[in-house]
Amino acid sequence: MNATPPPSSAAGSVPLLAGRRICQIGILVPDLDAAVASYAAFCPAGEWRRVEPGGPMPGTSYLGEPGEFAVRLAFGGAGPEIELIESVSGPSVYSAWLETRGYGVHHLAVFVDSLAEETALMERAGFPLVQSLTGFGPYGDGGYAFYDTVAVLGHYTEALRPATR
Repeated sequence: MNATPPPSSAAGSVPLLAGRRICQIGILVPDLDAAVASYAAFCPAGEWRRVEPGGPMPGTSYLGEPGEFAVRLAFGGAGPEIELIESVSGPSVYSAWLETRGYGVHHLAVFVDSLAEETALMERAGFPLVQSLTGFGPYGDGGYAFYDTVAVLGHYTEALRPATR
């Protein structure tokens, strides 16, 4: 793969990143258990939070259609957090990336207050919504949205709306 590096001013053209700190680095891995062991120097194996839904999660969409994919996830560290992602089945922002780019860094994420507002802003700037999830957390107010910033930044950009605790 011979990818052209993005211009140094690229982040300035992505409105979602303006004035925000990166809170998460998403990395696609072939085997979640092996990856957690490999990243033990960053975060000890017992400190990773795992999310393994076992199938499609309600409230997901991919390319405007209901999401029918499954993943295994592990979250470790802070400032920024590392998210290890094993794509298990179905079409998703993860499987599409694997088909064209393989394993490695997939996205950078930032926290937002409103997914709807950020989606409108990003789409006006030419960065379409690719995949989203709404309604997680105890009050159903958490969610995420992936925007296609690959041509500009070399990876996806994710907006995270944390669930109320």
